[in-house]
Amino acid sequence: PRCASIKALETCYLMVVERSRFFELMKKEPQIAVKLLWSLLKVFSARLRATTDELSAAKKIKEKDKEQELELFIEEE
Repeated sequence: PRCASIKALETCYLMVVERSRFFELMKKEPQIAVKLLWSLLKVFSARLRATTDELSAAKKIKEKDKEQELELFIEEE
């Protein structure tokens, strides 16, 4: 089993679904299970996209800083 500790920055509402209960839901109400999984997929893909954008921006800043350092080094010589 996996677990995590978190601290919310604002008031939020959570829903816990045990694995066995989720599998029951999949068998009894497959349409609901599919909707839930699609919703999770949308959230995960949006978060991954945001993380990718942040990493790309950080990489560009780092590359620009390196270029500036090189220019300063060349000017000093």
